Amino acid sequence: MKIRILPSSPDAGHLQHLVSFVVDDHFAIDAGCIGLCGPPAAQAGITAIVLTHSHVDHICSLPLFAMNVVDSTDRGVVVSAPPAVIDSLRQDVFNWRIWPDFTSLKIDGQPLVQLAPLEPRRPTQFGGLRVTAIPVNHPVPTVAYFLEDDRSAVLFALDTGPTAEIWEVADRTPRLTTVFVDVAFPDDMSTLAEASGHLTPSLVRREVARLPAEVRKIACHLKPAYYDRIVEQLERLAIPNLSIGCPGHDYDA
Repeated sequence: MKIRILPSSPDAGHLQHLVSFVVDDHFAIDAGCIGLCGPPAAQAGITAIVLTHSHVDHICSLPLFAMNVVDSTDRGVVVSAPPAVIDSLRQDVFNWRIWPDFTSLKIDGQPLVQLAPLEPRRPTQFGGLRVTAIPVNHPVPTVAYFLEDDRSAVLFALDTGPTAEIWEVADRTPRLTTVFVDVAFPDDMSTLAEASGHLTPSLVRREVARLPAEVRKIACHLKPAYYDRIVEQLERLAIPNLSIGCPGHDYDA
């Protein structure tokens, strides 16, 4: 798998304000910035999207992305997510107030946006990828995703507080090579981190401790205001095989 952390904007640099990952150039996890990166024709190369949850930094560019794809290709897009996230998109986004209801508007008989529920813990095939959603600890219904192909497996634990199940599943997932993991707050803000369903450097160290040392851990979604403090604390903890995620960078897994 080739995985890119999309940059939040052309001038965001190493800071990750919005969350989107693209796998093998055609599969996206979250839609924080997929509608802001690159020309519409390039965005149209993304043919499948899964969402972790409904918070705005993970979905805010989805309407723009859908519009760009429709305008470039005359086809709609399919968005998959757990049922609670689908309900939120219907009620809070595609509702004619925030954005036109692309789920009811059609082109060649197909919706501009087709919303497809994903059942947690049940693997789903997207082309050559096997995708499994695992519920995690966050204030709204949220999942982590395991992606597997015929060579490797990758875990995306993007917005989560301490959640035993994802690490238990990771521990028994063959060919797990890489984990992208939320580290949103510094240790001195642990009360806020736990209340808001996020991790700190010390919590991450505890959560990933059961993984084999050779599994690569990539810290992502560091809140920009606390970026330097989080990086300093992670470096001090020296978690085996952990690095800081770099927006715009491609990772091979």
